[in-house]
Amino acid sequence: MSKRKKGVSLDEKRERILKIYHENLEVYNLKEVEKLGSKAGVVLQTIKDVNQALVDDNLVDTDKIGSGNYFWSFPSKVAQQRKRKLDDLETKRGELKQKIVSVVQAVETQQSLRTESSDRVEKLNRLAQLKNQVEEMRAKLHVLSENDPDVMKKLGTCHHRRH
Repeated sequence: MSKRKKGVSLDEKRERILKIYHENLEVYNLKEVEKLGSKAGVVLQTIKDVNQALVDDNLVDTDKIGSGNYFWSFPSKVAQQRKRKLDDLETKRGELKQKIVSVVQAVETQQSLRTESSDRVEKLNRLAQLKNQVEEMRAKLHVLSENDPDVMKKLGTCHHRRH
């Protein structure tokens, strides 16, 4: 049996290429990234795609200078992005908490203004009765429509046309 090495997963490739940027803290062109990536154990043909995925995920920065593209990434960038995201989420959380408080207050105010009158209770009971009646009639209509002579005739003519 041959003992082949298992392939490197995409996540492992991403980590290895990102590690190149974070260890050296330098700016590279694509050829340099490919060279260092293959030394790090990433297959040469996949380095460009993995590097582009890191750029797309905002883990690696890129800029076109003249005719060349240059890439760089610093470890502090991830921490800064997370801190910025955390600050944004904390702000949204505070806004939503304030909104919840104001909505609860509005509900309480409206409920305190509403008085339970016997007239309202009667109307709510009547509404429930009418809704039940409508449902019963719909069920009855459905049963009756299944035996409608016009519908049966149409079904019969359609059936004869097919044969």
